[in-house]
Amino acid sequence: MNITPIKEDVIWTRKQQVTPKYPMKLARSSIAGCGIFKVVINEQGKTDSVELISSIPKKVIFKPSKKVIKKWKWAKSDNAIAKAEEKTIRLDYCIGGTNLEEAQKRCQSQAKLSCSV
Repeated sequence: MNITPIKEDVIWTRKQQVTPKYPMKLARSSIAGCGIFKVVINEQGKTDSVELISSIPKKVIFKPSKKVIKKWKWAKSDNAIAKAEEKTIRLDYCIGGTNLEEAQKRCQSQAKLSCSV
């Protein structure tokens, strides 16, 4: 599992690096967590499939994360040949903090933790 690939090996990159919105269901329940996903992008740059590898909490993360990942737009990297690519992606859902700076620190700390039970 390679969450941080070697730049020269990357075929597809996200067109816009935007932070996914916190799923309302998770926010209402004050659920923080993460998910690791196998994402397959086809030779046309469309997301073919999203598979959950692991998550905390189990199962709650998959549906809202899949919905977000399926909306991502992909662009072919310079000098890459357009072909299918499998990526391993981690999404963290952080909650809490009295201000933006504190919330960002919590997310940075959470991103260093294991994302499997």
